[in-house]
Amino acid sequence: MSRKLRVGDLMVKTLIFQYTNLLNMSADLEDMPDLEESAPADTASVTTVRLGDHQSPAAPPVSAGHDVAGVDSDDDDDDEAWEEMEEDCEPLPAATCLFCPLQLPASDLVAHCRSEHSLDLAGLAVRHALDSFGYIRLVNYVRSTRVTPSELDGLPAAAWADQAFMKPVVQDDPLLMIDVDDLLAAAEGGAAPPPSEPAEPVVSYEGDRVTLSTQHYEQLQRQLAALRRQLQLTEDRDEQLVKDMATMRGTMHQILRLDDEEVEQGPVSAASAAGDSASYFESYAHFGIHHEMLSDRVRTESYRDAICRNAAPCVRGRAVLDLGCGTGILSMLCARAGAAEVVGVDQSEVIYHAMDIVRENRLSDIITLVKGRLEDAKLPGGPDRKFDIIVSEWMGYFLLFEGMLDSVLYARDRLLADGGRLLPNRCTISLVAASDQERYDNLLTFWEDVYGFRMSCLRPEVLQEASVEVVPAAAVCSQPCLLKTLDINTIRVEDTEFTSPFRLRALRSCRVTALVGYFDTHFDLPVPVEFSTGPHTTPTHWKQTAFYLERPITVAEGDTIEGSLFCGRDRKDPRSLRVTITIAGKSQSYRVS
Repeated sequence: MSRKLRVGDLMVKTLIFQYTNLLNMSADLEDMPDLEESAPADTASVTTVRLGDHQSPAAPPVSAGHDVAGVDSDDDDDDEAWEEMEEDCEPLPAATCLFCPLQLPASDLVAHCRSEHSLDLAGLAVRHALDSFGYIRLVNYVRSTRVTPSELDGLPAAAWADQAFMKPVVQDDPLLMIDVDDLLAAAEGGAAPPPSEPAEPVVSYEGDRVTLSTQHYEQLQRQLAALRRQLQLTEDRDEQLVKDMATMRGTMHQILRLDDEEVEQGPVSAASAAGDSASYFESYAHFGIHHEMLSDRVRTESYRDAICRNAAPCVRGRAVLDLGCGTGILSMLCARAGAAEVVGVDQSEVIYHAMDIVRENRLSDIITLVKGRLEDAKLPGGPDRKFDIIVSEWMGYFLLFEGMLDSVLYARDRLLADGGRLLPNRCTISLVAASDQERYDNLLTFWEDVYGFRMSCLRPEVLQEASVEVVPAAAVCSQPCLLKTLDINTIRVEDTEFTSPFRLRALRSCRVTALVGYFDTHFDLPVPVEFSTGPHTTPTHWKQTAFYLERPITVAEGDTIEGSLFCGRDRKDPRSLRVTITIAGKSQSYRVS
């Protein structure tokens, strides 16, 4: 082949070639031709298969080089072309190490990782029985999460099982071109031995019966099972690609605004929201959620006290923006405190009921309600108008769930007057250890015996879901640790993704079954107000976020649990969170949704 191939071209052609061969082999197997009688059976045992009785989706393939009637070597030309292409390909360029900036030929990076980072990629491939797809996901997982070698060595294969890791992080990454078989051979201490010529199988054909040696029959069964697994993996990958393309198409439709409406470019929040479904806003159209929030006395009375106790110095005669106004309760509190004008904005259908509520309380001359996302809405006073106060109840589970803080920061940067105030203006996230064996067994051990049936395969899935629940104060077994302080006056959207170390000191001897996250909210005003969602205070509708441990940790009084916590957006659902907790080099990931 005269044309030189780039690495990216070769990767694509390799996948297409393998997939086409799989499909062709599967199709050929369904139409297996008559077998010609070959050498007579020696002392080997034989298996007789009646063709009419066997209804498997694909008959076993016949190895190349065997004397079988009706089967010729049509693939020889393809093999020669493929070998020619391999010979003409350029050598793989240097690849960047998984753990440092060093660049080396891809084949040398395996030895480099072993000698410099104490991580044996070949041993990892053997331990987790990685196939080609598993190896690709592993490399992309390391590049995207920047996990350390020690952390990676302790992770289960489920950490990179997500099909999203099939997408290369580094374009044309030469490290992805390493053959997993070569890795496995390296783990055994040498290069893969050349394949030996298979012994000619014993095949005889008589009427509707095919007689094979038992060894040959079992070999064909194994080959067929391997082909089916490969075909299923390929089909799963293709299905995921189709889904990804549909998602990309929908996202591009949102970004380009195909209705030709000219829209001002929004902040990061607008890009995040492009992938949102309407279900998020529709959830706030149900009255149950508003009943729950309004019934939360800690939440509602804290906002009331912050507004009304600071009415004279902060609210009276001011212009107020209520972001995510819902039923309008905060807008009406500001109007009662003497605000000159209040503008409430909400995308949910509940805003139409809020308009009725405002009229019912005769506050329509002060309060104006606007339906829509703030980034797109046309506010009274024009695009250049400013507000003295921006009030919003934007907090979600573990503080950052729902991603509504993005819109608050957008409003701060574009709509807050100089010297204006944000309510609230400061939040903190904290972590504490908990010991509750009964709850742990209820949630996790439960699946080992469900009415006499084992469902333990669900246990890993349950562990990955952070549990939003009220944690009893009696279950708390450590001092709290502050993870993150968010100053809403200065924070950026990027700062909501963070990694923080923690150190929890045990208050008693026990088995730690979970780490529990919560947040505190502060209104730093002339009359300051604050409230906590921790397990030591009155429960709120936010409850706490419990991260259950795969293996509980036994501690004595005074012992410390040290580790780190990463918090970031879920790539598939930007309003959800991904949290990874690392303790003693072992990492466990969770989803807050």
